[in-house]
Formats: sequence, C-alpha cells, structure tokens
Amino acid sequence: MQLHAGKKSIKLDPNFSVTADVSLCARDDGGFALEVELEVNLPGINQAEAEALVVQADHTCPYSHAIRGNVPVKITVE
Repeated sequence: MQLHAGKKSIKLDPNFSVTADVSLCARDDGGFALEVELEVNLPGINQAEAEALVVQADHTCPYSHAIRGNVPVKITVE
C-alpha cells in the first residue's frame, strides 16, 4: 500500500495496519484448505481512497498473486 499511496502522494498514517486471520478448514475430500480474512485499517484516508489503495496493493502483492484462485480471501477496509 505504501508503494501505491506514494504514487498518489497520499501520506499513510504510521499506525496503519493489516491484520490477517488464516483458517485451516476441512475439505469435502477429507483434506484441508486455507481461508484468509484481511482487515485493513487506514486511518485518516476516506473510504473510497482506502479501498482503491487496497485493490491496487492486492494486485501487486506477491503473496496475493501466489494464492489467487487457490485460497479464498475476504478483505475488509476500515
């Protein structure tokens, strides 16, 4: 997010945070799968701008790229 915020001259509050909750869930075939919930807190930035930054960060994040289509991810922006 810092990369994309910098490109738009948006100063992120140093207390911004991303909290990840990773769950191990049973699959129908008896195996296990991961599910991820991300809670993003960007104080001092309006909701629309914050959501746009999160979308951009999700598209460039190597972790997001690696799991896209394989692990369900729910993102909440506060």
